[in-house]
Amino acid sequence: MYNSMNILLCVLCVLCVLFYLSILRQMSLLQSEQPLSPDSAGQHLPQGATVYVDAVADLYHAGHAKLFCRVKQIADAVDGRLVVGIHSDVDTATYKRVPICTMEERLVCVHACRYVDAVLPSAPLRVTRAFMQEHGIDVVIHAHSHAEHEDIVHMHYADVPPDRMFRVERTPHISTTDLLERVWHRKDVEDVQNMQNMQDVQDAAASDDTISAAASDNAVPAAASDDTISVVVR
Repeated sequence: MYNSMNILLCVLCVLCVLFYLSILRQMSLLQSEQPLSPDSAGQHLPQGATVYVDAVADLYHAGHAKLFCRVKQIADAVDGRLVVGIHSDVDTATYKRVPICTMEERLVCVHACRYVDAVLPSAPLRVTRAFMQEHGIDVVIHAHSHAEHEDIVHMHYADVPPDRMFRVERTPHISTTDLLERVWHRKDVEDVQNMQNMQDVQDAAASDDTISAAASDNAVPAAASDDTISVVVR
């Protein structure tokens, strides 16, 4: 009886601890769901933190630059630095289209950004604690909406401690997909314009041919004209 009571108490203690840890995790997750800003960075980031952002960064554009600028301001608030990891072509192709620019080309573009302190090639799609420890990463930040947060964390950052994972808002109306759609839309418009221009040229050429043919039909032969003049003179 005594042993059974001890076992029951041990089980209850374990359940209480797990419940408490679950509450702490939920509180940390709710905290990480709030977008981080330079003003709130000091409350969540250690001084001198290395802040990590991973990206494909294909067709480097204003959205990428604004993201790196925003995260660099957060890092600067605690005298930290920004490290950006770039996914490989092969890894990227496992969950989206093959990048237009190679990883080497994308690395050059991101490295040239003045907000970025260091770049890591072939960054993993799933950030692990071992990866963070290997590269001295204190905090991970990703750009996505509040609605996407739980899915994004589950897919890519499940191993990152909740109090080390934060999000920032994505720059609206600009992405690599948006740029590609712009290009295709503009190409379609230009194709239509070119076809219309070709049709106008063809119509103009046909009109010129019609005018020339009409002029030829109405023209008086030179010999007949001379005979008429001779008759009038006589």
